[in-house]
Amino acid sequence: DYALEMKLISKSDQESFKEDYAFCQNSTKLCNLKGGLTCHTAYGLCEGMFSGILLKLEDTNYYDVRKKCVGSLCYDFSNMEKFL
Repeated sequence: DYALEMKLISKSDQESFKEDYAFCQNSTKLCNLKGGLTCHTAYGLCEGMFSGILLKLEDTNYYDVRKKCVGSLCYDFSNMEKFL
């Protein structure tokens, strides 16, 4: 819902992510119950969903979605470089 409200994804993107979210949520619950490899699976599913949203962002700074990506790491390090 947040990604849609911030206009990071479209309504159709949100619909397609709903199924991914359900898998992520269920696998996280299973991880909490069983631990071990179920947590590895949960991480993979949830990370995949997050990565899918990041791919939609294109030039948006994923540390602060209100800003554009500046530089290779989406952060302007010029002040740090001047300081050093």
